[in-house]
Amino acid sequence: LAQTFVAAPFVVITARAGFARVDERLEQASRSLGHGPLATFRNVSLPMARGAILAGITLTFARAIGEFGATMMVAYNPRTMPTRIWVDFISGGIDAVVPLALALLAITLALLAVVQRVGSVPTVVDA
Repeated sequence: LAQTFVAAPFVVITARAGFARVDERLEQASRSLGHGPLATFRNVSLPMARGAILAGITLTFARAIGEFGATMMVAYNPRTMPTRIWVDFISGGIDAVVPLALALLAITLALLAVVQRVGSVPTVVDA
């Protein structure tokens, strides 16, 4: 619940920008061909805004996975990975957190690689 209030604006703002870039003429063309509003949204608007939506989801994920303060204040239990890393560090030092931190890094890199491949999210190299 805490993550929703902290990280959700990232996906809302980027999705809104993505939908704003959709050419209205394409939506009008879809409607003139007999498609209803839902079919036009599903077949025209959503695919054209997909990159922005995935970018927003990626930003939201990155923000939420690293969020510590809101989780500690609102819901200490169940523990998220960042909270667990902090608790393990306090009780066992750096050696206690390395495995969990590496697991978190691996999960994050794997998910970002999937989003990059599936979503065609541009990178600096693509520019």
